[in-house]
Amino acid sequence: MICFLTLGFKTSSMASPIDDLTLGRAAGYSVLAGSALTKGDANSISGDLPSEAGIYPTMVATTLANSFVTTGASDFQNGTTSAADAQTDLSTAISAIALLTPTLVSALFSNQTLAPGVYAAPPASALAITVGLVLDAGGDPNARFVFRTDAALNIDSGITVQLTGGAQERNVFWMVGSAVTVGAGSDIPGNFLVVSAATIEATTIIRGSLLCESAVTLGANSQIIYNHLSVLGGALSISAPGSVSLGSTASPSSVSITVGSVVVSDLRGVAPGGGWVASAVASNLTSAVGGLIPASDIGYSPGTIFITGTVVTSGNDQTDLASEQTIVTASAISGNNTATWTPTITVTIPSGIANGEYTATITQSVA
Repeated sequence: MICFLTLGFKTSSMASPIDDLTLGRAAGYSVLAGSALTKGDANSISGDLPSEAGIYPTMVATTLANSFVTTGASDFQNGTTSAADAQTDLSTAISAIALLTPTLVSALFSNQTLAPGVYAAPPASALAITVGLVLDAGGDPNARFVFRTDAALNIDSGITVQLTGGAQERNVFWMVGSAVTVGAGSDIPGNFLVVSAATIEATTIIRGSLLCESAVTLGANSQIIYNHLSVLGGALSISAPGSVSLGSTASPSSVSITVGSVVVSDLRGVAPGGGWVASAVASNLTSAVGGLIPASDIGYSPGTIFITGTVVTSGNDQTDLASEQTIVTASAISGNNTATWTPTITVTIPSGIANGEYTATITQSVA
């Protein structure tokens, strides 16, 4: 008896769209402007990680730029490729947020406590914060809060947005389709992604980043406190080849083939000690004539694993993919990393099955 075998491959996402949200190359910037950057006296950037401040495409005088970059900032990107790349990824992030499914809120936040999620004003409606706001992560330090308006965002003077329940500054996003104004003396966490002008009034504190496609104006004695934002966002993803043919063979027998590259890309900027696990599961091999080769007869061997970045990986050979099995584990991660392998797939063909073309799908995932 002769069998013709074809295996398809697919990947499954383990994250929701809000979890996949990333600032890309803009994540390294505490302040990013497009058309102009104006500062008052004694502005500062501080924080526990070096950051970039920059402007693109407009270029400003280096002396002004350097006087802005103070404690915690490593450099000012003045019309550079780095600043251009950051602007590109800022635009991508703004577009991604626009696609998220929101909970519609009134144009006014007033002394509310909000759970994680995506909140948006009705179309063409501004958002305003006139009384303090509390963001409660409910004990999940990875919970994200996204606020979106395609009009303006106005935050009154003296407003404090508090984080509780483990909420993190890096996981708060304010996407503003028009202009944003943060009133004097306010204290606001998160990443501002602004299409039009951004105005931060005197003595205001932004605990995160201020990223703008247009002009940025910083009032006297305002501060950008940049904490751990270079590890913000980024996705953990896996890619796989499309499909392969194992050729034809008689039964009973077994057949093996090395398929194309499987790549795990980890752009989450994980703190030292993190990890991930890649898994695989197969469907049964079936044919139009009614024959079946069970997924328990499909094996998977990742082989040699090639890495970039700081990560330790180990492969796990599996002989039965009828249920989800671990194929590669990663540990001791620090920062971004990738892992690539070319797996060998083995199919054991039982005796007595009907001639025909048999197909199955192997699904690989990472979490």
